[in-house]
Amino acid sequence: MSHAHRPRQHGRIGMALVLGLITALVLVLLPGAAEAKGKGKKVGHTLNVMTRNMYLGADLNPALQASGIDGAVNAAYQIEQQVHATKFPSVRAALLAKEIQKQRPDVVGLQEAAWWRTGPYDLSAVTGGPKATQTDPQGGDFLTDLMSALNAKGGKGKKGTASAAKKGGNVQYRIAVVKPEFDFELPVNQGTGGLSACGTPGVCHNERLTMRDAILVRKGVKTSNPTSGTFNTLLRVKVGGVLNVDVTRGWAATDVKLHGRKVHVVDSHLEAFDGNSSNSSNTGQTYPKGGIREAQAKELLSGPAVSKLPTLLIGDFNSDVPAHGDQVTPGDTLAYQALLNGGFSERSLTPPPFGCCIQDPNLANPSTAGITHRVDHIMSNSKKIRFKKGALTSTYANGLWSSDHYGLASQLLIK
Repeated sequence: MSHAHRPRQHGRIGMALVLGLITALVLVLLPGAAEAKGKGKKVGHTLNVMTRNMYLGADLNPALQASGIDGAVNAAYQIEQQVHATKFPSVRAALLAKEIQKQRPDVVGLQEAAWWRTGPYDLSAVTGGPKATQTDPQGGDFLTDLMSALNAKGGKGKKGTASAAKKGGNVQYRIAVVKPEFDFELPVNQGTGGLSACGTPGVCHNERLTMRDAILVRKGVKTSNPTSGTFNTLLRVKVGGVLNVDVTRGWAATDVKLHGRKVHVVDSHLEAFDGNSSNSSNTGQTYPKGGIREAQAKELLSGPAVSKLPTLLIGDFNSDVPAHGDQVTPGDTLAYQALLNGGFSERSLTPPPFGCCIQDPNLANPSTAGITHRVDHIMSNSKKIRFKKGALTSTYANGLWSSDHYGLASQLLIK
């Protein structure tokens, strides 16, 4: 009788073994099921974002505030000497590249990506449009110089690979979109004599500044729909008190795909020079202090920031709110408040710490006494984008700061 029950006992053991194997196979084939059981729902993937104002290399105010064309030409020499002293090609490009490589962002928004070019003396370039085409070797093409430093050989592991990232090697970057903006050219003398000094052959030459915003992405990050545009509302200045020049500013945008998530990224640099009580614009309208950058912020909200995707606004907005403890005046809050009113909120470290500004236009003074506020921001209007952690980045080395304000980096969670 007892022997008669043995086949049934073996049957139970066999059935249990089969069920166990099936369960194990399901867990192997469907690891998400085990993860959901042990950890709950997946919360998303990380996207590392950075915004970096590169500092164009000089203070332009001497030329913008000159009382006559001779004063503007004299000031152009001062500006050129300052650009050469801040050494972007030979020093600062490498400093900024190291900051980016340390943070290893997937997306980088750049502002003041200047391009300094030189050419023979030609007064017609002032009124007829820029003509110089040769890169000033001491001034530099900031984008080319930075990309060369970023993608230079070095580090451990094969460049641009996952093993390189794990082993600390360089991460490779590419330009996803670039937006040319303010573009102006002036004669440069030897610091005195105005235009009359240019009557002597060989004394004068032309120097051209082209400003740009750009978005970089790490190798392996997919992008689509690159777009850019110019703001309708621009600051109008009188160079030398006689020549109307519109300060062209705008935005660059692209859709970014990483880990199966898509995000719409907009990078911009809002007006920095509308600090007077009354500021002229290209439309003929006069704006109060900070009013032009406020108008530009509202253009972002109604234009490039509109997307079916979760949107990130990154850049130098030259604005913040006193609630952060910043030392700002009321006009400086207008643009940031407009973005808050438009549904965007911060996705970065809450100030303090602050990141602006180095007070020496030559970048040589190591003092941080003037860093009293925040103008750089990483913002979103979507609950699908959450802030995890962040950092401020800056470097003082070889007798120079990497820029006149700190960079801002955030690790974001994308649901």
